[in-house]
Amino acid sequence: MVILRKIKLLLTSGVFLMVTNVVAQDIHFSQFNNAPLSMNPALTGDFDGQFRAIINYKQQWLPYTTYAASFDFKNLLQNSPRVFLAPGLSIYDDKAGDAQLGLMQANLSLASGIHLDLHNDLALGFEGGFAQRSLSLGSLTWDNQFDGVKYNSLLPSGEHLTAAALNYLDFGTGLDWRFYKPAYNSTSHDALSANLGISYSHFNKPNISFYSSPNETLYPKLVVHGTATFDFKNSNGSLVPAFYYASQGPSTELTIGTGIKTQLKMKSLYTGYVRESSLMFAGYYRIGDSFIFLTQLELKNIGFGVSYDFNFSDYEMPSPFGMGGLEISLKYIVPTLTHYTHRGSKAKL
Repeated sequence: MVILRKIKLLLTSGVFLMVTNVVAQDIHFSQFNNAPLSMNPALTGDFDGQFRAIINYKQQWLPYTTYAASFDFKNLLQNSPRVFLAPGLSIYDDKAGDAQLGLMQANLSLASGIHLDLHNDLALGFEGGFAQRSLSLGSLTWDNQFDGVKYNSLLPSGEHLTAAALNYLDFGTGLDWRFYKPAYNSTSHDALSANLGISYSHFNKPNISFYSSPNETLYPKLVVHGTATFDFKNSNGSLVPAFYYASQGPSTELTIGTGIKTQLKMKSLYTGYVRESSLMFAGYYRIGDSFIFLTQLELKNIGFGVSYDFNFSDYEMPSPFGMGGLEISLKYIVPTLTHYTHRGSKAKL
């Protein structure tokens, strides 16, 4: 019995260290295209409409619960034919494990760019924000508090934690290229769109250590992402391949996959007020970690996505029997009365 109790204390400390390492990394969404501001600040304002709001929720195996919300505007420079300027706000909150290791962060983003021609846009984005990391010290037990017979909370832990919360500023930047070729006519259904982006976040390397020394800096994160939509000519179907690559310190991730989208209702080509309605089923493979299945429904101005990660990685303890993470996204876009042919440019009525 004594041995079992000691093993339990050691496991508690080990899980704390494991979760601390996870929290030292960024928030993570499998529906990366439904969390654009968390992926690249240059994607701020990259939608058809006037205003966009997105809510994201994810429950992972630790348990690790993540909430996010983002809000962005299309273009503040409505009278500018070639230049666009789009502001945004993103808020994140997550909690992990018995220690309730958490992150709360609010970022302001700004994307500015130029319409290179009728089909190509290029945007540069910046973001800056305030973050707080926290943990619940009262819920932790340590092997130093084992007195040989049982756990004794009066014994010192031996851990030199300076505070249960720490604050810091965080900054990032990104670049995004977008291509759009409209359909030949209202019934041909042969449009083509694509985007390719790169972002670099945490370039100021903030200190995220709860200990007095040594400092532990948040690794800068490099992200490369891309998505395309190929319409099947003279049909209501589209192929939507996508990829996401991230590198942060010793960790790397590559997710690739594709979706099949069916158009349920056409968007208005001239007023822009009526948005397309569609249903998409997609599958993605996160290399060496999990399969992701996504169902996404777009009904005019509202979008709803639900996905699940089926995990097969070596994390047997936190992820038993292939259990992964449920993720839900909800999007709302305020339409514009002027049709945007591609990012920011508009056709006259």
